[in-house]
Amino acid sequence: HRLLSNLYLQADILKGLNLKVSGGWNTSEENHKTYHPSLSINQLPGSASSGSYTTANSQYYMFESLVTYDRSFGNHHINAIAGYTSEDTKNVGTSQSANKFSNDDLTTLDNNTSTVTKSQTTELQRTLESLLARVEYNYKDKYLFSASFRRDGSSIFGQDNKWGNFPSVGIGWNIAQEAFMKTIPAVSQFKLRVSWGMNGNNSISDYLAYGGISASNYSFDGALANGYVPGSISNANLQWEKTRSTDVGLDMGFLNERITASVDYYDKFTTDMLLNVPFALSTGFASGWQNIGHMFNKGWEFDVTSDNITGRFQWSTSVNFSLNQNQITALGTGNAPIHGGFSNLTQINEVGKPIGEFYMYQA
Repeated sequence: HRLLSNLYLQADILKGLNLKVSGGWNTSEENHKTYHPSLSINQLPGSASSGSYTTANSQYYMFESLVTYDRSFGNHHINAIAGYTSEDTKNVGTSQSANKFSNDDLTTLDNNTSTVTKSQTTELQRTLESLLARVEYNYKDKYLFSASFRRDGSSIFGQDNKWGNFPSVGIGWNIAQEAFMKTIPAVSQFKLRVSWGMNGNNSISDYLAYGGISASNYSFDGALANGYVPGSISNANLQWEKTRSTDVGLDMGFLNERITASVDYYDKFTTDMLLNVPFALSTGFASGWQNIGHMFNKGWEFDVTSDNITGRFQWSTSVNFSLNQNQITALGTGNAPIHGGFSNLTQINEVGKPIGEFYMYQA
């Protein structure tokens, strides 16, 4: 079963000043049981039977508190927002399997009535907290300005590197609102915009910053004993992958927006890339996650849309085109290539080449 819920409270504190507090709780639970009885007439009932039982429980909590200020003063308009958000995810799962049941009537997985071959429990908890602020200003809908700042903290990263700071700023000039453009009625929109900003990436698996533990047997006093060994290497310095973006764009509209077009040039530079780096086998580990390397993405995007026929019968067309160049510019000390993909054999990350380039034998 699954349940999705949301609740919010909103209050107008002063003229133009608004407070909104919201929360959400999503939960899901799954239970699966399978049983395969003995089918051969030459077998005792249950002797060749097998069964499994799995469960999955997920809990997601969200809290958000936002203060918004929105006012106009003559030809000036200001919209500002500040707030705090928090997300918490908890997943718990179990997996059990057994065979050689006493008979095919007792299908419960139990040590007394079957041979348990697997009993496993998994737990995961992930949190993300954010402090945010944004200010937007425009004068006569002609001159536009915006600035924002985010401070995000993720449980995925090391204890001293959970938080990242991500500012952005943008300006715009709606040239179509200028007096000299009124003499060109065919142009309904002509807006130039420039923006710069930083954003972060934490899209990796949980607990990679912390060394994992794996079960392993060892000899103790002449007998085999159960024990544990490090299963993965820790990296307390693991932190946010950061991308600095610059965008210059032009939005155009003609014939009262019957035809619209946009042109964008973007330049993105990524540092502290999150990559699974191979280690020397003498360390006892084949690989580990690190912030290593830089890369850039830059290119052009074009879009043209037209409303050819309007009314009861409508016909519109849209054409878009993009050019992108992606290249890795650094991969840490020595710039050694990093292999990935299936069994680390199908892809390669190499300086001077696009990220994730396929690397396979040609038949």
